[in-house]
Amino acid sequence: MTAKSTPAPPAKKVRLPMVILALLLLVTTAGGVYFFIRYQELSDNAKLDPAQAALTESEDVLTSVKKLLLISEDEAPTIARIDEPEKLKSTNAEFYKDVLVGDYLIVYPKRAIIYRTSNNQIINFAPIVDTVSPANSGTGAQTAE
Repeated sequence: MTAKSTPAPPAKKVRLPMVILALLLLVTTAGGVYFFIRYQELSDNAKLDPAQAALTESEDVLTSVKKLLLISEDEAPTIARIDEPEKLKSTNAEFYKDVLVGDYLIVYPKRAIIYRTSNNQIINFAPIVDTVSPANSGTGAQTAE
């Protein structure tokens, strides 16, 4: 009697594709859950009161600028997103020469800053010069109001 060799059980061959399929399913499910949660967060932010959303946006911009530039002024600045750079360039071409749509103009009592969030960069800054000098204030000079 001769011993016949028996073929290996087919379970091992089927096992590897099943493991790969299970891992692929797990990764796909985890990705779907992650993006669903991100979608929910973004839609919740969109439902915020517009004033609250603007305040949050301003605080984020100011925090980013303070990481780049030492700002020791105590007063809160005025922050505006730039939507029409051409209008600004027509008023002060030198200061606004590199401004783009979506940049932020941050105005303190003594300085103005242009900040770009897309590359976390201060584009320009300048001191604000008081155009009403003390010599002219007592002579009846009028200022635009």
